[in-house]
Amino acid sequence: MPELPEVETVRAGLAARLIGQEIKDIFWSGKKMRRALADGENNDAAQEKSLQKNWRGQKIRQVTRRAKYIVINGHDDGRVLLCHLGMSGFFRFVRHNDEEFGLLTHLLSDEKKLKHHMRAKHLHVLILLDNALVAFYDPRRFGFLSDVATDDLPHHPSLRTLGVEPMVATLDYLWGALQQYNLSLKSFLLNQKIIVGIGNIYAAEILWLAGLSPKKNCRKVKKPEAEKLLAAITVVLKTAIEKGGSSFSDFQNIDGELGYFASEWRAYGMAGKPCAQCAANKNSSAKARPAKAVIKKFVQNGRTTYYCPQHQK
Repeated sequence: MPELPEVETVRAGLAARLIGQEIKDIFWSGKKMRRALADGENNDAAQEKSLQKNWRGQKIRQVTRRAKYIVINGHDDGRVLLCHLGMSGFFRFVRHNDEEFGLLTHLLSDEKKLKHHMRAKHLHVLILLDNALVAFYDPRRFGFLSDVATDDLPHHPSLRTLGVEPMVATLDYLWGALQQYNLSLKSFLLNQKIIVGIGNIYAAEILWLAGLSPKKNCRKVKKPEAEKLLAAITVVLKTAIEKGGSSFSDFQNIDGELGYFASEWRAYGMAGKPCAQCAANKNSSAKARPAKAVIKKFVQNGRTTYYCPQHQK
């Protein structure tokens, strides 16, 4: 599932192409997603009519992110489009000179054929702009795009229990949370009620950089270690965003391009390979750790975990 850097990459791509654009029309394939297309509407026809009524003629004012969710605001501020990419969801920006643009715009005159094409391509929502289209695809349908009243957003089931954004977390907040919970450090980082947006890949990279074991109980973390953890969270996530995220499974940005943070992985997916941190320590210190330190893999709470047992304590 895409984590914060991947979602932020998609958000930035959408913002660059949507802000200031007017939605001429919006279409739904009719295939159900993880959440309803329009809050408060029970049947399919009512959901699509509500979506079209609320968003035709809306000029996009901003595109923001909360945790792993994308929020698209219209100019009247009464409604938002809330989106989660799930495991395989992605947006595609289709320009007027693309072959797909010609095909889709041709089908607009025949709603039945358009929806048949959308369902066949796993295209769930199609947004018509001036001389461009934005399409939301999701083959597995674990994601969603939903029309939500702005006033209801803070209480939305997907958002109401979320913790703090990692880029604005303070040492005081992190230290207090570490003392409050009785979890392994990895489970602590993955808990979206504490810190949002971190998943399996970035938890592994953060703990490797901080030199902390994923097995360590968070209550046993000392304050200097908490400072290292906070610094590692910032460094890893910022670097991943700069590199467009990690392309794994189905992740692509809005132009269909891959992220390349995977080239920076030092723990995740590196089982059996030498630990780069231990190798660097050996080269720089007479009292260095053994050169043969390697990344280990084990299953922790049902998730694959990667770490160096030598420098992550």
